[in-house]
Amino acid sequence: LLGGEGDAELSVLWQEPGGLLCKARADRMSWKLKGGTIVDIKTTHDAAPEVFTRRIWELGYHRQGAWYLRGFTTHGVSVRHYVLIAVESDPPHEVGVYRLEERALEAGWDEIEPLIELYATCQERGEWPGYPDKVQPIGLPAWAWRLEAAA
Repeated sequence: LLGGEGDAELSVLWQEPGGLLCKARADRMSWKLKGGTIVDIKTTHDAAPEVFTRRIWELGYHRQGAWYLRGFTTHGVSVRHYVLIAVESDPPHEVGVYRLEERALEAGWDEIEPLIELYATCQERGEWPGYPDKVQPIGLPAWAWRLEAAA
């Protein structure tokens, strides 16, 4: 995946319907496997599959994979796989290599589509959602109150 025929930090630019200009940059595009494979390298505290799946969800790697596939296929590039290489940040720097399943990539795109629409609406109106611009009450989470009561 990292050696042989391929391109490092390959960028692609495209335009979504509605005029949204988009960009993706894969760490590597490997041409070794028929159809091409997008490879992204990620550092993590734990590359074990049962832990790294949670990181995929938390950090939106499934959305990133779907986004990259969209960009490359928009340019007619055949992409068969989206592969994550998870490298542990602490010695001995264990490595896990994972191909993101089609179902996860589809879920990523399902999350992206309404965000594209929201972005277009915000751009058109010049209004961007965020936190309220007024003072709000805030307290402690429920679990903290349980700890307080037990003390």
